[in-house]
Amino acid sequence: MRLYIMRHGETDWNSRRLFQGHSDIPLNEKGIALAEITASCLQDVPFDLAFTSPLRRARQTAEIILRGRDVPLMEEPKLIEIAFGVYEGCSAMPTGQDSEPDPNLLNFICDPEHYQAPEGGESIGGLCMRASAYLDSLMRKKEFCDKTILLSTHGGVTCALLNAVDPPEGFFWRSGVPYNCSYAIVDVIDGVPDLVAENQTCYTLT
Repeated sequence: MRLYIMRHGETDWNSRRLFQGHSDIPLNEKGIALAEITASCLQDVPFDLAFTSPLRRARQTAEIILRGRDVPLMEEPKLIEIAFGVYEGCSAMPTGQDSEPDPNLLNFICDPEHYQAPEGGESIGGLCMRASAYLDSLMRKKEFCDKTILLSTHGGVTCALLNAVDPPEGFFWRSGVPYNCSYAIVDVIDGVPDLVAENQTCYTLT
């Protein structure tokens, strides 16, 4: 089994550095362009099937990557982004002169170990348990053992999945929040996952 774990393309909320979570924000023009570049780069990857978060930004990304191919694309609720509850639509760095950064939101990016899930939100620990359980169930499916699978998801879920494969040294975000339309590759041999690459992009970072 080979897994391509991909973060969705850019949205307007990404460009404004707003917390999205379960808010269903579509790709913007740049996000569509990044997905199209990535699709061209991965055109020779023989995807057999794909799973996507139910949110539009992830589904749109998967649909662009798989455009013109006869590849089944299925929604997987466990690939949905971490919920931010009352924080959705907020920024960790407000721009108003009289506003102060919310220290808990800053913790999510800079000190995730001390982040506290807000009202209606999901904890990082809960996200990690959800992602690890999903990955374990996927790897156990014998019918997928020789398949190449696309997982179209989100930054938080991507890191949670990779941390289940390759535990980091104390920092949830590993080398940083994954870039839009970046992907990681995980090979699963005899039920054992191996991280081959992470945060790969098909475009020049600016």
